[in-house]
Amino acid sequence: MFIPLALITAFFAYQAYSGVKPQYYTSVSVGLVSPSVKDVAVQSSPSDPVFQVSNGLQDAGGVSLLANLLAIGLRDASVQSQVRAAGGSGSYSSEVFNLPNAGQLPIVVVSAQGPSAQGVFDTVNLVAQQSDQTLRGIQAQAGVPDTRLITAFPLSAVPEPVGGLPGRTRETATLAVAGLAGAVVASVLFDAVVVRIGRSRRKDGKGIRDTEELADDGTDSEMHLDRRDRAYR
Repeated sequence: MFIPLALITAFFAYQAYSGVKPQYYTSVSVGLVSPSVKDVAVQSSPSDPVFQVSNGLQDAGGVSLLANLLAIGLRDASVQSQVRAAGGSGSYSSEVFNLPNAGQLPIVVVSAQGPSAQGVFDTVNLVAQQSDQTLRGIQAQAGVPDTRLITAFPLSAVPEPVGGLPGRTRETATLAVAGLAGAVVASVLFDAVVVRIGRSRRKDGKGIRDTEELADDGTDSEMHLDRRDRAYR
């Protein structure tokens, strides 16, 4: 009983192992940079004040705030629609990665994973191209003047996607262990049922033999009594 079940488990485990399709992954980093225009200190007087224009978002939370806003903005439905319209996929991620010991110099990492290497590459590339426009739109909504806009740009070209088979070995091992455990349990139950049926049949056979023996003993006794009566006569 165990061997057939084990063979069936091995067959399905092989089917699960060979049926997993490869997944491709790639990512690109997007950096943020302040405007090149610098304010020149100008001495002002109460009668003639000088107002310096600044980036309110940067003043409120630094470049880190703008990086987080960009990561959220790249996941907006409007950006996803533009990426799909250009031939990419709406399945991607954008997260902020803070460089250690770099102060306020965070970067936004855009990544994607999928069954098509070309689809993954195009998706990440299209999202990265949307980064500067998205960041400019966020700042424009906050009323930041054009001369104080923080801009975004890809730090490198999108690398070729790397293929892999995530989780295939673990999935196959889980299926195999579960199948073998089920085979062991089924074998034990089957053996227990067979043993119980065998015992029941042996008991039934013994009962029949005992009944036949009793019947034979009764017949012999009657014959013995009949012979004895004839002898007396």
